[in-house]
Amino acid sequence: VINYPTDKRKAHIILEEAIALDDTDYKSLYQIGLDYLAGGTRTDIPNSGSDQKAYEYLNKAYSLAKTKGDAEYVSIIEADLNKVKKLLGNGK
Repeated sequence: VINYPTDKRKAHIILEEAIALDDTDYKSLYQIGLDYLAGGTRTDIPNSGSDQKAYEYLNKAYSLAKTKGDAEYVSIIEADLNKVKKLLGNGK
């Protein structure tokens, strides 16, 4: 097993750049949604958590994965999307 040091902040910025280039990349949308769901523990950026942003990114990723027919990602995203909906009090 090879362990590489992870720059969580840089990874988050790269995801933002990837989405800016292609906002239909549901895999990147899913990952950035998880960033917002976990916040600083995943990004090393203080106060970067946002259940609302997580919902927006995960919901878009879910819709795009469904349209592309990627059943594996639909299932994975759906589970996390349901967690966020509960955190938001099923407000969405």
